[in-house]
Amino acid sequence: LNLLLNGCSAGPEQSELAFRVTGTDGELIAEIADKGPGLPPHIREYLERKGAGAAPLDKRSGLGLWIVKRLCDEMNGRLKVVTSTASGTTIRLLIKAKPMELKDAA
Repeated sequence: LNLLLNGCSAGPEQSELAFRVTGTDGELIAEIADKGPGLPPHIREYLERKGAGAAPLDKRSGLGLWIVKRLCDEMNGRLKVVTSTASGTTIRLLIKAKPMELKDAA
């Protein structure tokens, strides 16, 4: 949800936001694409770095991206910035399904 909200606020008014979700081999793949001005390199690096810690906040980034990164790390997920140009950004979120242990199954 935070990636969608960030994408909505990044793009110009009345621009489109694309959202696609697929699943393969026990992995959820979600892509969000906006028409915004692109991500600064330090934000891109922060999103893609495993266990990045505190967000490098500035006037173009805030709590939303930090929440996305924190939740992604907690779920052993990965974020990949597929594209980030002056005409938009596409971010891919990959989350592997955790094996479930059935207890008290009849």
